[in-house]
Amino acid sequence: MEFVLFAGLLGLVYIIVLAWAIMDCANSRRSTAEKLLWIAIMAIFHFIGVLAYVLSSRNKGDSRMKKKKLLRSKNRIIAGVCSGIGEYFEVDPTLVRLLWILATLFSFGSAVLVYIIAWIIIPEK
Repeated sequence: MEFVLFAGLLGLVYIIVLAWAIMDCANSRRSTAEKLLWIAIMAIFHFIGVLAYVLSSRNKGDSRMKKKKLLRSKNRIIAGVCSGIGEYFEVDPTLVRLLWILATLFSFGSAVLVYIIAWIIIPEK
């Protein structure tokens, strides 16, 4: 009985944190493309996506973050979405591509829809 109560409480805390992160992102000063991308990341990766959003939000005072703009890269395999995300977060685009493939497998293909949406809304460099 205690386990069920603990699991329910943990689930409730998770839902509250997810809702807070989505609302914080929607009300932030980020561009519409960045907001949609972060919400998609949170929807696909759940806890890890929320954690990544919170960690990136801590850098709001960093002047580097204000000058950055999320753009699709010319270094592309399909549309440059993964390369653009890699350049934005200063990580290897191959790592972003591998994570996107894993997300596609574990989300039963819904990450493909997110990729297409990102392709449409993220401007090209």
